[in-house]
Amino acid sequence: MWRHPFPGPGLAVRICGEVTRDRCELLRRADQIIIEEVTAAGWYRKIAQAFGVLLPVSSVGVMGDGRTYAGQHVIVIRFVESTDFMTADWVHIDPTILGRLLHVSQMR
Repeated sequence: MWRHPFPGPGLAVRICGEVTRDRCELLRRADQIIIEEVTAAGWYRKIAQAFGVLLPVSSVGVMGDGRTYAGQHVIVIRFVESTDFMTADWVHIDPTILGRLLHVSQMR
């Protein structure tokens, strides 16, 4: 019952756009980071659903003097609280956790 994102959408539903083996693996890694950081911060049982959604867009990065879109995937993080899973609200999570998620994801 406490496994995130249960009850919730499977992996392929959380990939907007083409579903490929590489994109599934990217989302699996993102989910792992999300769950590890939420657990380490003591928020795992405070959140009803915690998971990532892979968007079909790239964010811009900088390499040398130019822009690059290579490897700059966008993943949305969804944290909701619910008592019955018929209604939900967003989690008012500690912003330091979001900062930690960004930092860790850039390192991996």
